[in-house]
Amino acid sequence: MVDSSNNMYIKRADDFRKEADKKLKGSFFGNLMNGKEDRDREAKDLYQQAANCYKAANDRDSAIECLMRCIDCEPESMSKADLMTEAAKIIKAVNTDKYIKYINEAI
Repeated sequence: MVDSSNNMYIKRADDFRKEADKKLKGSFFGNLMNGKEDRDREAKDLYQQAANCYKAANDRDSAIECLMRCIDCEPESMSKADLMTEAAKIIKAVNTDKYIKYINEAI
């Protein structure tokens, strides 16, 4: 039962990640209609949703990767610090060195 639940979360996360990648890449008409800031904001939201699904499936590496992509899409330094802190919390239980690195970057 747990495996099917994890698979569901991973599938949803993969879908969110693919959609976010498409948003960042853009399209000709999409680029005309939305500016880069709008595309970045939409992609950030999708990466955040993907990270949450990966966390629910206990896929820490993928969750952190999505959070790092959120950081790349975020223009505000305070929000970047919050995202880096969230990544640190995810990795804390399994890798103390990365936890310290992420916390220092957040600070």
